[in-house]
Formats: sequence, C-alpha cells, structure tokens
Amino acid sequence: MSSRLPNNFVQTITTEEEIEEILQCSTVNYTCGICKIEINEVENQDEAGSIMCNLCRKKEQIKMQRKKGSDGIKKFAENMLQTSHAAVLDLEVNDCVVMAVPKVDRGPTDPPNIICLVVEKKINCIS
Repeated sequence: MSSRLPNNFVQTITTEEEIEEILQCSTVNYTCGICKIEINEVENQDEAGSIMCNLCRKKEQIKMQRKKGSDGIKKFAENMLQTSHAAVLDLEVNDCVVMAVPKVDRGPTDPPNIICLVVEKKINCIS
C-alpha cells in the first residue's frame, strides 16, 4: 500500500477514526530528519523511512554523484596505469630500439626515426 505519510506513522495507525482524524487535519507538519525544518507534506523518504525535505534530498544526490564521479576517475586512473605499465618494455643491453627524432632536430631529407642500440642500462637515473 502506498501512502504519503511516513512509514512509521502509517504503522502506528490502528483504527479508522485515527485515519479520519488525520484526513480532516489538513495542516499536518512534518520535520525533516536531517535539517529539522518543518515541511507541510512528506516530500521524500530514505530507505530507513525518515522524512527528507527537497533540499536535503538534493544534497544527498549531489554527494552520491560526486562519489560516483570520484570512483570513476580512480578506476580510470588505475586502468591507465595498467595500460602504461604494459606498454613499457624492459630493455637490456645490446637491444635495438627505434627512436623518433623530433621535427625541429632533423632536416627535410633526414628520416623521422632512427635505429639505436642500448649500450648501458641505468636504473632510475636522471641526468
């Protein structure tokens, strides 16, 4: 059965007289469970059955969307790291590699790539 009354309020009604009394009273005020402001009618209820005003519901939706966005960015970053780790080759001495030559460093007849030979391996050395 659907009702615009809070779930805990509906469960406490036992007689028809109580229902008629509620229907005759047109100015029933409810209190938002989060911000404690009074509202005229039940606008929203969360899973626990507590009453929420529209502003609090919007705030909750914004928080949820931001969390989903943050989770999506983290997942994308993890996928990007996995892809980049898979693309990096473990080179050894005497391996041949193809290196791109920047356009500003080559002449019009120079090739865009050169074949290089790995002669020394340095680990985490920036020089």
